[in-house]
Amino acid sequence: MRKMNLFAYLSYLFIVVGFLGCNPTYKQGTLITDGQLLSLKKGVTTKQYVIDAYGGPQDIKMDGNRTILTYKYQEIKSFGENIGRDVTFIFDGDILKDVMVSKGSSLPNPLTGK
Repeated sequence: MRKMNLFAYLSYLFIVVGFLGCNPTYKQGTLITDGQLLSLKKGVTTKQYVIDAYGGPQDIKMDGNRTILTYKYQEIKSFGENIGRDVTFIFDGDILKDVMVSKGSSLPNPLTGK
């Protein structure tokens, strides 16, 4: 009887530890925080500064003299809320004109393909 209780306890412990170890978080893209954005100045910051600071963007669009750089970030958790954040920089020539931040990422979920 005592061996049975020990076996049940060890089995339960093994399962709980196994589940705790199976809590991966998948991250992709470039996370740019609100604190990092505070160092940028509209009308002053250059496109090259942004690229040097954050690396290459996931999306680049050209519209006449305007360049639009978008950095996308996605964090997918096994448990809890997922995080998605896109930061878009709009430049007139090489000078920063505007910054837009949106929650939720336009990146597809790499775990489901959707």
